[in-house]
Amino acid sequence: MKLQKDMKNMMIADVSNGKSIIVRRCKQPARTWWCKLAIASLVLIFVVKVWLGFYPLWITNTEGNIMSWKANGTSSIAGGTTPSDNDLTSSTISPSNIGSPTQQSVITQTNGYYVNLTMDYNHLKYNLVSIIPITVTSATTVIILHHNDVSISSKPQISNHIDLSHTLRHQVLYAGSDHTSSSHHVHSYYYILLDNPLLPGRYYIGFNLTSKMTLQLAQYYTDPRTTLDRSNKLMTTMKLLPCIKDEDNVEVNFEFNVIAHEDHRLGWNIDYAQKVYLNNNKISYKYGPFRLSLPRLFVALKNAADLWINRGNHNNHKAISSIMTFSANPLSIHKQASKLDVDIQEGISSLQQKPNIRVVKQKWGKPYNKQFLIIEWNTTSSPGYFDYIAIFNQIPTSPFDYLSHHYYWINMAGKNTIVTDVIYKPNSHYYIIYYTYQHKRDSNQSNNYHFIPMETIYIYNNITSLAPMDDDFGFATQPHPRVSPHHVNIQLSKEATSNSQNNQNYTRHYPFLTASGQHTLDFVVDLTLTFNLNWYNPQHVGKWDYVAIYDHDPKNVRGYIANQWCWATNYKSGFCNTAVQFTRQHPKYIAYIIYNFQSKKYVIKEVMKYPNHTHWMSDLKNSIEKIKLRDLIIPGTHDSACYDMKFPLAISWTQTQSETFQNQLLDGIRYFDLRTEYVKGSQDKFHFVHNTWLTTMTVSQFLQLVKIFVSSYQEVIILDFNHFYSFNATIHDELIALIVKSMGNDMAPITFTQNVTIGKMWNQKKHVIVAYTGKAKSLKNRNNIKLWPTIRSIWPDVDKVSDAKKKLDDEVNHHHDALWVVQGILTPLSESSLPYSVQHLANSINPKLNTWLQYDWLHKSINIVISDFYLGNNVVSIAVQRNRALGSAHNKTIV
Repeated sequence: MKLQKDMKNMMIADVSNGKSIIVRRCKQPARTWWCKLAIASLVLIFVVKVWLGFYPLWITNTEGNIMSWKANGTSSIAGGTTPSDNDLTSSTISPSNIGSPTQQSVITQTNGYYVNLTMDYNHLKYNLVSIIPITVTSATTVIILHHNDVSISSKPQISNHIDLSHTLRHQVLYAGSDHTSSSHHVHSYYYILLDNPLLPGRYYIGFNLTSKMTLQLAQYYTDPRTTLDRSNKLMTTMKLLPCIKDEDNVEVNFEFNVIAHEDHRLGWNIDYAQKVYLNNNKISYKYGPFRLSLPRLFVALKNAADLWINRGNHNNHKAISSIMTFSANPLSIHKQASKLDVDIQEGISSLQQKPNIRVVKQKWGKPYNKQFLIIEWNTTSSPGYFDYIAIFNQIPTSPFDYLSHHYYWINMAGKNTIVTDVIYKPNSHYYIIYYTYQHKRDSNQSNNYHFIPMETIYIYNNITSLAPMDDDFGFATQPHPRVSPHHVNIQLSKEATSNSQNNQNYTRHYPFLTASGQHTLDFVVDLTLTFNLNWYNPQHVGKWDYVAIYDHDPKNVRGYIANQWCWATNYKSGFCNTAVQFTRQHPKYIAYIIYNFQSKKYVIKEVMKYPNHTHWMSDLKNSIEKIKLRDLIIPGTHDSACYDMKFPLAISWTQTQSETFQNQLLDGIRYFDLRTEYVKGSQDKFHFVHNTWLTTMTVSQFLQLVKIFVSSYQEVIILDFNHFYSFNATIHDELIALIVKSMGNDMAPITFTQNVTIGKMWNQKKHVIVAYTGKAKSLKNRNNIKLWPTIRSIWPDVDKVSDAKKKLDDEVNHHHDALWVVQGILTPLSESSLPYSVQHLANSINPKLNTWLQYDWLHKSINIVISDFYLGNNVVSIAVQRNRALGSAHNKTIV
């Protein structure tokens, strides 16, 4: 079989920037017939000698650059043997034989790359295909692709259809990669050698990455839990797409297809997908194609893996996490989990590999003056959702026979070290066992789930001691994190014996409750919110001060929710998570408690109830009615509609809120950041979006909610329509007509001017301001007095808290004479922001936003403040407090 039929025609496809490099055949000058005959004879002799291995063959591209391929007369391919599908790296042909291009040639723009992901939930099939478009301008048997060092084990498919439905009959004789070096760069190339030339035209090269992707995802899910390691490992293991360089500006057309039985409950917004009924009562849900940058593609694939492992039901997490309450113990968890549907139980993650456990003891000085067991644990795989470590004093017959209350949830430990409250006693037996919740087959061969021991450590005197936790005088240097305040004899502490504590110098801490989802590394978005304990002035706390959460108004220090307290001095940021699930139905209270050394007992110094701000404006009517609207602090939300996104794999970077429009209104949000897309053919044409990613909420539904709310409560609402997608002048007029029809006489006219007081709006019964950035682009509404101009809102466009502070300080110090917005948000900008979650970033900036508003900007004029996942901050309460103070100061000035 002839190895190379036309070596003068070689095509190089450079896909590093969505482009193809085509090397065209050199046009030869016209020659006479005898000259052509002489040249043909010489070429024939040369080719024969090359075939016999006497000379190397050199091919020149259109720019005269040399690309070498050395013929090998002993090649098994040359001898007529065709390699099998799996034998793509035959030693007889290699990149060094084929040669490497040294310079790029003619470049033409392509439509980009394609990645198709198909998941079949009934058979747990995971199929990932990468498709690269190429253009052939002259017949060629060699295709050279730039690539990113990915090891591609499967044979590429070549088709003239993007769905690879009609694979060409060409056989791939060789496919493999190689590196070449120049003085400044190292190039990686992927070579494909065909048995017959590709004719000029448009083709698609497909790489099936299913096996490799599955392997890499498995490696990702066995990584340690530390944020840094998981983030770094995620990027190294998810970069699996061949022939794409490590450039953030590369974009990919991503298509996601889910196949499930018609009775299978997908917890996604399947109304957004294209639905196709298949054989065997299956349904195919197709999402996309979407245009994604590489970092976002990696995150989408990671999210797909999360959903795949959870059996395709994004709501499983909510069902599972609802079991893990502050009062849950392993036995109660087991009883409740056993009642879950089988498909939900299958979504409960478990530890896959044996953990490493080390048990030591440590002496804590007075007032404890005891030795406690310390458990250090480490895993090479991610802990399961219900993993715990328990301590027994005898060989256990059940996972629930542990010493009273001595079990420790791994996911609540925070660190890989558990300082237990078990007092070590010499000559005593201790069994420390690590349990995970997983599938177990019993003696009756029936399937069930139970706590399975993964590691057991036996301790009897043979235990290492850590350095004592005390100072030079034998006193504990800090409070023990697990020994409750009422089990500590504070009179034995250094502060009591030295009379160094003076309660008269108490600094107020203004405690308050917030709520956030903490499992942002384990779940795409964690909407199972729990309360957080917060307090100001953490640098001025007493050593024995503590903060606790109550389900009633506490009249004494006892009675806080079980185990939901923390020593203030152990949390330098003034922020502590709890396991108490967020709810509005049952009031919660936070108390700041100190030890009174004079009365020798704990006393409550400050209490704050989780507030209800449904009608905060009307509550302050007498105080703020003479204040200009642009001088008030108005709490708002960023991308207000993005609390329920239609495409499940994009919510990491598109979902910005946890609460519905209705809850936002009831919680005191008065400014709404609205981005709208016109959806042609939809019954409800105007949908809210986040950069073209659709939400489930439509404009008409939202306007109806606002109308009902302002009719019930005398509050002032600002609606800021500022981004428009798929709009033209006619569509702008259609949306404006919808707004005016819905809001009617509640809309304040621009004749009120930017100096309008909130009192004037109340007196005129105008409760809604509509800012409309697209006003000038309409045909009929350019002079509509019911539409206010664009509200100044500077996007920080940063992903670090320190950078955001600098940008926001600049904006706060800027002079404003109209409504303006402080964007207290972070944005996932690049791979450095992994886990690439808006919620994860919001958890880092929201506590800081409280401090900036309460202290850094206390004497600055602040207007509208927006944030992501706003329940994680205290902006509404701060706005109410500062507006009340502003109104009081204004009224005193007038008097």
